[in-house]
Formats: sequence, C-alpha cells, structure tokens
Amino acid sequence: MWALGDAAGLPKCAMTREVFYRENLAYILQAGIDPLGRTAFWEGRKEPWRFLALVNEIYQAHQDPAYITHLVFQLDQTNSGYGHLAALTRDEDLARRTNLIGNTYNDLYEDVRQEVLAMVHADAYDPAHIPANWWQQNGSVAIERPLIKEAVMPVIYNRSHLTLLTSIRHHIEEAYVNFNIPSIDGGPDLRSTELAAYLADKVNKAVEKIIPSVGRLDKWLRQYSETFPDNRLPGFFSPNDLWISTGKRAFEYQRCHLTVSGRTVSFKAREEVGGIDKKASRNGLSAHYIHALDAAFLERFVSHWARCYQKPMVTIHDCFGTTLENVALMRKELRDQFSRFHSDDHFIRPSLYAINHNQPAARKLPCPPATDDLLL
Repeated sequence: MWALGDAAGLPKCAMTREVFYRENLAYILQAGIDPLGRTAFWEGRKEPWRFLALVNEIYQAHQDPAYITHLVFQLDQTNSGYGHLAALTRDEDLARRTNLIGNTYNDLYEDVRQEVLAMVHADAYDPAHIPANWWQQNGSVAIERPLIKEAVMPVIYNRSHLTLLTSIRHHIEEAYVNFNIPSIDGGPDLRSTELAAYLADKVNKAVEKIIPSVGRLDKWLRQYSETFPDNRLPGFFSPNDLWISTGKRAFEYQRCHLTVSGRTVSFKAREEVGGIDKKASRNGLSAHYIHALDAAFLERFVSHWARCYQKPMVTIHDCFGTTLENVALMRKELRDQFSRFHSDDHFIRPSLYAINHNQPAARKLPCPPATDDLLL
C-alpha cells in the first residue's frame, strides 16, 4: 500500500494510502487483468510504470495467496544532504525537518514553501507591490512544492543565484511562453526576470531563516580554505580516508578568431596560467564536503548490509531498494547506521594536516559551527 501510494504521488500518510488502496481495489484488479484496456487508471500517475508494476503484483497475489513478489521496493533517503548537515552541525531543528528524529513525517521543502507564501502574502497587502500581487493572484503559476524543491535542494551544494533565477524564470515562461507576462489588473506587462528576482529573494530569506546551518558551514569552510598556502590546492580527508582536492587553478581566456571563406568565427579558449585561484577555490568547498560525507556513508552502509545480512540490495545514489520482506529491516538499519556514522565528529581538523602547521590562518580558524543541541 505504501509503495503504491508513492507511485501514485499520494501524501506520506499511512491512512490515506490504505484508504486509496481499498477504495480502488476493484480498479487495481481490473488493470491487472487488462492493463492496456485500463490506461486511464494508471497512465497519469506520478510514476506510471512503477504503479502498473505494483498493480500487476497485487493482481497476482489475489490470484495466488502463495505468490511471492520479486519487485524492488525503494527507500529514498530524502534530503540526504540536509540530513548530513543537520547531524554534522548537531542542529536539532533541521534534524526534525529532515526526519532524522521524531515520529511524524516532516517536509523541509514544504516548510520553506510556507515561509515564502507568508512573505508574499504580507507584501501583497500593499496594492502597489506588483510582483507580490502577481504571484498571489496570477492564477497560472503557483508557488508549488516542485518549484521550491528545485530552488532549495541545490542550495547546500553551492547553487548560484543565477541558477535560482533561471529555474524560476523557466517556471513562469512554461505557462506564458513569453518574456512579457500580462499583469493581473490590466496594467503594463511584467517581465519574467523581475518576477523571478522577487521570488528568488523570498526563497533566499526563507532558507536563511529555516536552514541557517547552510550559511554557517559555507562561511566556516571558506575560512578553512584560507589556511592553505598560496601554492597548494585546498582539500580535506573524507570520513573514509580519501584526500579530496577541491581547489581550482588560475586560468585566463584567450580570444580566438577563425576566418573561413570570408566569414569570421570568434570563440574563447581557457588556458591555465599557473598558480591557485583562491577565490574560485573557496566557492565549491561546501558542495564537495557534503558529497564526501554522503559518499562515505553510502559506502559504509552498503558494506554493513552485505557483511551482516547478505540480502538483496539495489542502490541509486541515496535511494536504496530491497525485496518486500526486507524493507522494514533496511529502514531500521538505515536510521541506525546514519546515527552511528555521525556519532563521530566529521568536521575537518586543519591541525591534523602537516601542510597547515604553523600557518597563522589555521591558528585563527574558529571552532566549527555546531549548535550542540542534537543528541544522537
């Protein structure tokens, strides 16, 4: 029932999914007998092919009570990046929002969405605030969860402001197929860039309020990158003892002109000039750091599952799959292993690296940004 609800795109509520299953059981069995004759029932679902596969398995089970399904049932480690951030910084509020702790389901992206909606609603009280009123009343482009997820998910991986603006603008232009957007009161047309800039500002403010650990970690890692000598690429040891080099070498663009048959084509070629680009090296460090934590945990869990249980497993990044009878065990082990992984302090310790000895910046580096209110 739970997997069917996932494929159908239902809310993550056990009661809702059980009611859906029981109310639609007749349609499920009919689609199991004749899937091509019942396409209206399954083709519009969130994951139609997975939904249909589950429907077929349910039909087979009703035909034969001894039938054993061999489908892969998935457990998505939702918000894995933010989960690592919560555990790393010992942030209890973020841990609850990413379902590391607590007994009720929470949705980080929905929390950000509600905060954005509240700010837009407050601005819309002013009739002269055209962008806020447009977002609240346009009727064609809603501030829905998929838009907020696309905007917020890459924040922890150092998403640029330009990328944020582009994703929101594309969301608007998919509905209007135009850069000029009709106003809601018959006034002059609006530009998608202006509307995107307004909403991007609200998204950033909501992230600062709800996920302050993102900014704190990024600031600390930028300070950490300054502890490296000018002739050495920044980096760190991951929890599985791999050295991750994250810096970028300095380069310059050479402009080239190619003339063929009287026509000139111009392009730019990038060429390294030697040395380290300190500014560029600071920008990507947080993304590499969170990815390294994620990779180290995934490696550890796969090893633990294979060594202790020797049961089927399928992995796609932070999504794990196993057979039906092992789902409960895998869910329990995922939570347990995540807590065990983060019972160690995985913050970078520059003093452990010989390359940073006697560096003034290393001695001035502040303590890592941990709130210390999350008990594992």
